[in-house]
Amino acid sequence: MKNQEKTKEQLISELEELRQDKHEHKKAEEALRESEEKYRILFETMEQGVVYQNASGEIISANPAAERVLGLTLDQMQGRISIDPRWQAVHEDGSDFPGEEHPSMIALKTCEVVNDVIMGVFNPETEAYRWILINAVPQLRTGEDKPYQVYTTFTDITERKRAEETLRKSEQRFRTIADFTYDSEYWIGPDNDLIYQSPSIERITGHTAEEHIENHPGLFFSLVHPEDKEQFSKHFENDLSSSEVTRFTFRIITQIPGKMCTLHELYSKPLT
Repeated sequence: MKNQEKTKEQLISELEELRQDKHEHKKAEEALRESEEKYRILFETMEQGVVYQNASGEIISANPAAERVLGLTLDQMQGRISIDPRWQAVHEDGSDFPGEEHPSMIALKTCEVVNDVIMGVFNPETEAYRWILINAVPQLRTGEDKPYQVYTTFTDITERKRAEETLRKSEQRFRTIADFTYDSEYWIGPDNDLIYQSPSIERITGHTAEEHIENHPGLFFSLVHPEDKEQFSKHFENDLSSSEVTRFTFRIITQIPGKMCTLHELYSKPLT
């Protein structure tokens, strides 16, 4: 009878353990489901594009942002590899970007993370290139030394590239005008470095623009007439902090034969 009662107690204990295990298992499943749901929401709503490729480089998954940036649906991307010529990938200088050099392929080959690679890809939906900043991360299973897949995240920087190109062209136009102006023109940065000096300074001082940039501000100050040096120094210390255009007349001693001392007017205006 005692053995039977002991057996019942053991069975009750085992059943209780099973119930507890089942409860813990259910909690773990719920936690996993919640985690997967959070990941799915993030994957589908994030602004960065995400693409997964298997060990052979074939695309197996991509999020909506990647579809939008690349101009392709997931169905159109699945199975496509990096060396597929339809990507029409290019470097910043416009040269071809070979598929085997794509960040994802480098990550698969080296088992190392690849960061901050800029690439231009042709978007067939807009029929225009999009510029993307790419990071690629290889994924390895425990105990294995080769990646089973790689995921790539990328940010669309097309608008930033356009702004940079607009600024570059604007600076190029400015430099073309400034390089051929008769009067001297210069730009001084917030740290008092001479950023730009027009070539016409050589006509005025006898020293090239490069010499003035390399020896700023000592060279030009050494050419200022001794009687004007104090006022010249005050101009740079005080007047350049003003938001208004300032005007200053001074003399310089040149290295040009026949022009030992010349009178000049200096106009300056800080930019904010």
